[in-house]
Amino acid sequence: MAFFSSPVLLFILISIASSFAFIALNVRFYTKRQMMLSLLISALVGCLGGALATWLHGVIAVQAEATSWFVGHGATLADGVISLLAAFWFYLFSERFFSETIANVKHRRIALAILFLAASLVGALFSLLPLVVMLSLHIVLSCFDLKKNAAQTKELLFHDNKTYYTQRIKRNLLLEKKPNIYCLFLESYHSREALKELYNFDDSPTDELLKEYGFTDYGSAFSNYPWTSYSLKSLLTGQMDSVSQAFSAFAFDILRENGYNIEFYDESAYVCRPYVAKEDFFIFRIPDRILWLYTVFGPFLSQSRYIRRVLAQDFDPFVTSVSFDAVYAALKQRLSSADDAPKMRWLRFGAAHIETAPLWQPDHSEFATEYLPLVEQVRHDLRKILALITQKDPQAIVIIQGDHGTLTHWNAWIGHGEANEVLQQRGVSIRHLALSLFGIRLAIRWPSPEHPAPKCMMPINVFRYIFSYLGGSGETKYYTQLAPNISLTQDGFCVVQDGKPLEKIFKFNMDILGPDLLCRAEDDLATVDEFILLGRKMHDLPMRIKVLQKGISLFPKISILQAYLGEAMCQSGDEKGLAYLKSCLDKFPKDKTISSLYGLQLAQYAHHAEALQYLPFPHRKNADLSRAELIAILSSLIFLGRQEEALSFCFDHLKKAKMDHLTDPIIGIFFLESSKVDAAYEAMVTRDNGTTLNVIYKAIASMALLQCRKYKEAESLLVKHLSKRNSAWAFRLLSHVREKLGDVPGAMKALLEGIESRSDSHMLFLPLGLLLTRYSIDGPQFSRVKEIAQTQLETFMTLCTRSQAFDVPWYRKTWLQNTSFTSPFHHYLSEGIYTGAQPSPWFSPFFYLLLHQDLWDVGVDPLIHFIAHGATELRRPSFVCSPAAVIKGRTGLIQNPMLLIRTINKEWSINNR
Repeated sequence: MAFFSSPVLLFILISIASSFAFIALNVRFYTKRQMMLSLLISALVGCLGGALATWLHGVIAVQAEATSWFVGHGATLADGVISLLAAFWFYLFSERFFSETIANVKHRRIALAILFLAASLVGALFSLLPLVVMLSLHIVLSCFDLKKNAAQTKELLFHDNKTYYTQRIKRNLLLEKKPNIYCLFLESYHSREALKELYNFDDSPTDELLKEYGFTDYGSAFSNYPWTSYSLKSLLTGQMDSVSQAFSAFAFDILRENGYNIEFYDESAYVCRPYVAKEDFFIFRIPDRILWLYTVFGPFLSQSRYIRRVLAQDFDPFVTSVSFDAVYAALKQRLSSADDAPKMRWLRFGAAHIETAPLWQPDHSEFATEYLPLVEQVRHDLRKILALITQKDPQAIVIIQGDHGTLTHWNAWIGHGEANEVLQQRGVSIRHLALSLFGIRLAIRWPSPEHPAPKCMMPINVFRYIFSYLGGSGETKYYTQLAPNISLTQDGFCVVQDGKPLEKIFKFNMDILGPDLLCRAEDDLATVDEFILLGRKMHDLPMRIKVLQKGISLFPKISILQAYLGEAMCQSGDEKGLAYLKSCLDKFPKDKTISSLYGLQLAQYAHHAEALQYLPFPHRKNADLSRAELIAILSSLIFLGRQEEALSFCFDHLKKAKMDHLTDPIIGIFFLESSKVDAAYEAMVTRDNGTTLNVIYKAIASMALLQCRKYKEAESLLVKHLSKRNSAWAFRLLSHVREKLGDVPGAMKALLEGIESRSDSHMLFLPLGLLLTRYSIDGPQFSRVKEIAQTQLETFMTLCTRSQAFDVPWYRKTWLQNTSFTSPFHHYLSEGIYTGAQPSPWFSPFFYLLLHQDLWDVGVDPLIHFIAHGATELRRPSFVCSPAAVIKGRTGLIQNPMLLIRTINKEWSINNR
């Protein structure tokens, strides 16, 4: 017990807690290796501090006991002193954490003073144990912060492999004109309109200044992002958010290819560090020893200026302050040196923005008194630096661009409701939100009158217009292949599009393939992220393979491109793709993505035993499973006759893994098909969190109740489901349940309500017509319904017969033995599909229907959808059959679904009967 109130444990927890809290807030800047090493160093430092504190604790206690006044109080006095020392120790290692959580310096000092006083009192009165408990709780809470922030896009400050932007990708664009290019990247410099509307500030003197120096002012421009590093990234890479950690700035590729040197003028390394190449000029210099220290355990050095002073020579990678004097002095010195190579010079200075907070803050009125004088100072700085540039380099292209706005409406859209409703409640218009976050100055000084005049100019396309102006072999490419002119919040909400604030903000899908993306890839202009996006999303397999091959020739070290190429080869029917994936895995043995893709394709091509060696079974955590991996694992176990092992694997997954609405339904379907209906119901009910997102949980649970003949419970569940979401298939199931309960009018009512509420679905006429026919219900009001139903029935029978997707002899033998139905088609549509009957041994309606929520919503028959669309799209029809596994090299079948389905049926008959 004494150990839990000892100084050693206290100081170890202090060191770990401070590092852990800092890492939780800044996880996107570091790798796992850096974080683990930093925590290890923190623990060692804590041991050292604890040893010293233990010695001091003993000395104080002995001396106090020797003094008559302190008789009986020596231990409490020692605890109080050690607690006060521990509070100072905590601040020593938590200074950066406090600066990020309490922005106001005065408030921070008050908070720390209270912390120190409280710690000393707690130690003196109650011993060190309460402090140990508090620190333990602090670590636990930091774990929750770490989990929440870990999903952020990585912006590594210092890579483990010490590599930054040094790629030289051939873009094949030779520029005819090569003037020097200056980019004046202004911190939080608003557009004229934003200053007027947000601060009632007249910035017309800046208009006159720009006009005096011959700039083209691009009016009320908007940045693409509301924070500096991403705003710079969109400018230099010419694309929106990255889908991978590897990236290349296409602007630098082209400029370097044409002989340009890149120079950086910025007092800090935070913003431009990923783009700095060793052979180019930049103001700050980081000694190799300091670079190594940050590369190995950056979080430990970053969290305190006192540590940095001792170990890292006061170098702070998080500093974002700007110094015009330092930038101006460095530029003036460089301009006086003789060098004939063309230059691209990037300079950052400017004003300031509001300190961002995690929650919406409606009042920033005090900020205006600080910000507006800085705007006037920036105007003065602009005049000074423009005079220098035009005097020394009159033919240069000069870009003036703000990085983002002042962020007065930061997080205004975040709340407990829909984003647009939250904005309305807080009285923030979309226009003011756009101006606050994105409204920037954007002006370009072109050396000659003939220059691009776009309708809308945003930073993401600036260099496309510059390269068009400079001419060359590919000049016309950049006018027609523009990136989307949009502005996104950190949550991906689109606020501005094509230079105008939207009427309503919406969540932007970064996976949309723009019409010009393929053209950029074919012309070697696409970035690595765009090649990855094409390799992941293109439906045209031959074109996808061609694009990936080109991407690999440009980016040979990007493993994910090679993985996608092997996958595409396999999907096209070329079994050589398996060998290619194996060779990729040999080159990148630790790449889990390649290992998983290789395992998935092995399962597709029926190499089931080998597939299990590469899929996450059972050696990786079940929580990491994707939907495709789970299906491949279960299908391989089924093919290998290891059904019990598959069931055990599913039960273990439900016990160990957190709820996942993508993979959990797979287990529910597997339980249904394995006649474990009680397990299916229990799993889906207990895992369902009650939201409309988990509609399939209720679908599987209701089907499980149907198979158990628990019709009353099924009816109650379906009615509850329909109160939240009108799914056409739920109406079909509800009708069937009521028919089983003898309530034929109720069954008819369910289908009629479905037809009325789901106007986008015509498939409900068929079950209604069959119901009317079964019970000989006639009437003029039903004649039209019966006609539509008869037409749909004939279409269904024709498609099934032509494609041979419905195995009539097998169905009769398997499902019609103890029924009064004579027609397999009538039995399947009226009874079988609701109870798990399969039209062919290789097609599972449960599996196919519940895997595609859109089919569940609109009520389409799963077999008809597979015949019309699913086969062509190579959608998997069941656990025990995969189209890719049967077509192998016969790629022509992909274009002919009828032929493909007949081939599946034939090969299934040969191999399984």
